[in-house]
Amino acid sequence: MLHEKLGQYGALAVIFKVRDGFLSGETGLKEFGPMFDRQRVIDQLSAALGAMHVILDDDARNFFAADFFFEGEPPFAIAAPANVEELREVVKIAKQNGTALVARGGGLSYSGGYVPRDANTLSIDLRRLDRIRDLSVEDLTVTAEAGVTWEQLYTATSAHGLRVVSTGPSTGRFATVGGSLTNNAMFFGAAKAGTVAESVLGMDVVLEDGTLVSTGSASLRNGRPFFRYCGPDLTGLFLADAGIFGLKAAATFALEPIPAGVAMASFAFADHAAMIEAARSIGQTRLASDCLGVGSYVSGGKPTSGPQLHVVTEGLDQAIAQRCLDELKNIAARHGGKETDPVVPAYMRANMFSFAAPLTPSGHLQIWTHGLFPIGSAGAAYRELASYLDGFAADLDRHQVAVSISVALAGLAVLIEPVLIWADAPRPIHRQAMAPLTTEPPGKENPGARGLIQEIRIGLRRKLAEQGAAHMQPGRFYTLGDTLKPETLHLLRRIHALLDADSRLHPGGLGL
Repeated sequence: MLHEKLGQYGALAVIFKVRDGFLSGETGLKEFGPMFDRQRVIDQLSAALGAMHVILDDDARNFFAADFFFEGEPPFAIAAPANVEELREVVKIAKQNGTALVARGGGLSYSGGYVPRDANTLSIDLRRLDRIRDLSVEDLTVTAEAGVTWEQLYTATSAHGLRVVSTGPSTGRFATVGGSLTNNAMFFGAAKAGTVAESVLGMDVVLEDGTLVSTGSASLRNGRPFFRYCGPDLTGLFLADAGIFGLKAAATFALEPIPAGVAMASFAFADHAAMIEAARSIGQTRLASDCLGVGSYVSGGKPTSGPQLHVVTEGLDQAIAQRCLDELKNIAARHGGKETDPVVPAYMRANMFSFAAPLTPSGHLQIWTHGLFPIGSAGAAYRELASYLDGFAADLDRHQVAVSISVALAGLAVLIEPVLIWADAPRPIHRQAMAPLTTEPPGKENPGARGLIQEIRIGLRRKLAEQGAAHMQPGRFYTLGDTLKPETLHLLRRIHALLDADSRLHPGGLGL
């Protein structure tokens, strides 16, 4: 049945067409046909931004047509506004001409959220909105525009001994505030503070007609951004929305003092099951700031070289941080963890935001599929996913596709993330999106592995949905249109119709 679908929808190679229904969940959506004069739009944008900031180059448009897994139609143009007023003007021009819009930050996505589904789409590059507008040491808040990277934000706040409570993703050298809030993200500080969305106090959002809306206490006539729940949580409405409700212009985050005490440890386990049980128990203590596990998966639960779990604790002083770590060491030992040299957490903390290549060190491609589960359900969720992967053991071996499974804590949730790794010819997105490649990757096309990976990912998505998994990076791959309860889906669609009746913002986002 699946292979019939593959033929029916005509899936591509490593990067799959974003309009494939079984991948995107897009059904019955508005098609943006040749209904406007492209040149008129380009002329209006050039007058508003300056011609050099309206990009028509074929290479750039092709680059903006893909993320790390999906490929769409190249946008007819890319607009790069320099400030919020220019962003509003771009949106107004698009509204007047009936143009679909997708906004893009660092572009480090793999769920099709910013990939154009129609050639008459205008892409907006938000990276020029890169100002930190306000940093209040007294109020412990910082407001950053959508194009600010997490590394920029950390550099600015750490100069005052402060940081965002959930400090950002490991890709933060390139990942932007706007993109992360559109998709949600996690890494540094997530074990204790949760995802980056949970540190947001309010946002400035541009609606589909160019209206600028503030949320949280900044929405008060004489208000400032310091308190999120100023009436209904409108901030939450625009978080992890795949861009379909509005375009992020700026966000205000809660800050905290950087703790003086930091302690870290690493543990090796016989298998993933034991590692995940240890992570679950560690999460229940709420003592870790970071908790990340990773290791190669071997079908049938056979022993590997040993998946490892890495933890970081923090405290007012070193003694407090060490006391917390000692408790986590005892927990890891009870689950069979053997302490090893904490090289990985030490490196990550010393080189924050250093994840700089979408390829493995050997130049292989990799693609992630994740689910978030309650702490108490992590073990059962892993067993279901492992059983599913076991069914592909022979195919994985035949096509030389490796599997790694990552685990991470995000507050009261456990992220479980199978990673598929294979040799293939990289696309421009792999070569250009982040730092220059340090090794020349294998250049041979590998369609057999790509087809297998597509099949596995679709099945993983189904298995995750069956277990009620939550997701970050909702985009088009993790489709709420297929997984929400009917009553909730109906409400979401009513809100969407109110905010963007023509589905011009990120058409197909969330599978709506």
